[in-house]
Amino acid sequence: MQDQSFIEQLFVLYPVLSEVNADLLEKSLGNARLVTLTAGTQIFDELQPCRAFPFILSGDIRVYKQSTK
Repeated sequence: MQDQSFIEQLFVLYPVLSEVNADLLEKSLGNARLVTLTAGTQIFDELQPCRAFPFILSGDIRVYKQSTK
């Protein structure tokens, strides 16, 4: 499990987490890791399987899909 300040920050930024089953939440947060990324870092690429869900604690994230037309 992550440290308490990390968990508190998640609950402040994402209050819907308080509605998640406690066992599921503990299991999920037990696998969570804090990652700091530099501007311009690509997190996912189109057609990649989703293996993680980013919770943004600070900063911004841009999501877009390029058109092939």
